[in-house]
Amino acid sequence: MKSHPFTIVWGQVKRKDRDILVDELDRRAFEEEEIAVSGERLYKYHDESKKLSDQLAAYHEERKEYSQVNRKYFLKKYGQSALWALGLTILFSFDKDGCSWMYLSIISFFIYPFAKVIYDVIFGFRYEFKIKKQSFATIYVYQSKYFIQFFVYIFSLLLAPFGILYLLIRAVYLWIKRRKINHKKDDSVEINSYLHGK
Repeated sequence: MKSHPFTIVWGQVKRKDRDILVDELDRRAFEEEEIAVSGERLYKYHDESKKLSDQLAAYHEERKEYSQVNRKYFLKKYGQSALWALGLTILFSFDKDGCSWMYLSIISFFIYPFAKVIYDVIFGFRYEFKIKKQSFATIYVYQSKYFIQFFVYIFSLLLAPFGILYLLIRAVYLWIKRRKINHKKDDSVEINSYLHGK
């Protein structure tokens, strides 16, 4: 074939150029190829289901689904919080001076999910999704994941206010967005009723 394989590092491609690159790679890979067989011109068609743009769209959809902050997310985080609280309560129950740590552990149980929200939105969702998509992950990767969870749990008191603030801003933004959509729908209904009435 006399063609040399090459690698494109996705992270080094500018965001504004990525769509152009994907379209060009799809065009080159999936364009019709003319094949001369016994003097006749035949066409070779590629499997369109393997288009890079479709794979990329599916990847982003899966990542978006994984990165949602909803009821399921909070239930999962409260489950993790309960495990950390139980472990720390047992650990400090043997220490006579560990009473203050036990109180901190109980407070952290309630506010950990809010602290974890701000970490996940900034960094955690991307990191954990990359771990999930890897074909293999070393024990050190999982150790770092649990260490980060423990770190966020210990410092929940400092991080939780930022998480609560993020959730409030997000709720206000979604409320304004819904109002605009409903307002546009009402306007279109009024125009349609006016036109039909006329």
